[in-house]
Amino acid sequence: MNKHILLSAAFIISVTAYGQSTLAFNQVKLVSTVETVPTGKVWKVVSAIGASTSATQNSSSYSTSPSLPSDHIILINGNSAAIISSIGLSTSYSGAGSSSSSQFRIATAGKETCTELPIWLPADATLAAGSNVSLISVIEFDVN
Repeated sequence: MNKHILLSAAFIISVTAYGQSTLAFNQVKLVSTVETVPTGKVWKVVSAIGASTSATQNSSSYSTSPSLPSDHIILINGNSAAIISSIGLSTSYSGAGSSSSSQFRIATAGKETCTELPIWLPADATLAAGSNVSLISVIEFDVN
């Protein structure tokens, strides 16, 4: 019986001692160049700021497909992660006449989401803005 009590007490102490850490808000950061998550911290990457890269293509050919816009890239530990958040294709017709033979097509394409935000980064991970991204919004937490 005493053995069971000692084992139970040892289990409770070990769970308490090695339980999950708590996070405490530290600061909000805007990252553009390569930065490293400091020891004892974690980063929550919440958004990326960059120019719109929608592609519009004018064509008199009804079989021409528009090209997709350029990727928005962030770099995590030197690896590219595409982070586009919309998809779509719209087509409209414009021109002088009312028949389709005298009009031209305007098609606009969007891209799919490749990497969902937010992304959590552990200590010692690196983060930088890549192509079509000027700033990355990050929330930094202390790990207690």
